[in-house]
Amino acid sequence: MRQPIRLLWLTLFAVGLGVGALPRPASGHHVVSQYGIAPAEPLTRAKLQLELRQFDFGSEASSGTAVMTTPQIEYAPLPWLSGALRLPVGHVSYESGRTETGIGDLATRLQGRIYATEHGLLMMSAGLGAEFPTGDEAAGLGAGHTELAPYVIVSSSPTDELVFFTSVTQQFSLSSLNGGGHGGHSHDHSYGHVHDHSHGSKGTRSGTSSVHGAIVAPHTDHETRSIVGAAYVFDPVYLATRSNIVLSWTREKTFGPVELTGEVGWRALESLSLALAADVPVAGPDRYRWKTRLAASWQF
Repeated sequence: MRQPIRLLWLTLFAVGLGVGALPRPASGHHVVSQYGIAPAEPLTRAKLQLELRQFDFGSEASSGTAVMTTPQIEYAPLPWLSGALRLPVGHVSYESGRTETGIGDLATRLQGRIYATEHGLLMMSAGLGAEFPTGDEAAGLGAGHTELAPYVIVSSSPTDELVFFTSVTQQFSLSSLNGGGHGGHSHDHSYGHVHDHSHGSKGTRSGTSSVHGAIVAPHTDHETRSIVGAAYVFDPVYLATRSNIVLSWTREKTFGPVELTGEVGWRALESLSLALAADVPVAGPDRYRWKTRLAASWQF
C-alpha cells in the first residue's frame, strides 16, 4: 500500500507545481481570503490538511480513531471562477484491532463569484461540489456512491479586522435521487479553511439511523448543512468560531448534529496561511466524539 501512496503524493506535488506555473490574472483578495478564513471567493492555491478524529458507532468494530491527510489543488483561470480537486489519504484504527489504510473519495468543486464590493463589505459566491466513490467502502474510507452538493457562501468584512461568513449546502446522494438510498445508514460534508469531508457505514451511538458513508464522516442521503461564523484579525493572527448545523431530509427528518468549531490561524507569509481547529458536537445525534485539524494553504 505504501508504494501507491508515495506515487499519489509525487503526482499531487507535480500537479501543484504545474498549477503554480499556470497563467492567471492578478487580483487583490479580501481579508477573508488573504487569511484563508473561509472559501468565499475563487482562488489559485494549494492546500494540505491533517485531521485526527475519534468516532464511536456503538461497537468495537465501528469505533476508533482516524487520521486523514488531504491535499487540495484549486485553480482560478478568471478572477471570478475556480475549480478544485481533493483526494484524502486515510488510516483508520478500530478498537477491535483492525486497521485500514488507503485513499478516500475523490472530491471536485466548481465555484463562481456572484457579487463583491470593492473593499469586501459584501461578497457572495456559489458553486457545485461532487464526490466520487474512489475510497473503499468496506474499509470505512469511502461512501460507495456519487454525491452532488450545490452551495452558496456569503462573507462580510465591515472593517479590516472583523469578518462574518455563512454558507448553505444542499447535499444529495445520486442513489437516493434514483430511488435507491440507504434506508438505515449516515453522511457528512463541509467547507471552510479547515474543512471536513468524508462518510460512515454504521449507525450512530443512539441507534440505527439513516446515516451512512465512510466511517470517518457519516451523512444522510439528503441533508442541508448551514455554517455561520465570525473571525477577528490581529495581524498576522486571527481567531474564528463557527457553528455547523445539519438538517436531514430522510424519512426521519433529523435535526442535528450541531457542531461548534474554534480556530486559530496565522498568516506566516503573504501567500502562506496556517490554521489549527477543533470541533465538538453539542446537540443532536453524534457523528464523532471530537476532531482536530491542522491546515496549510499556499496562494499563488
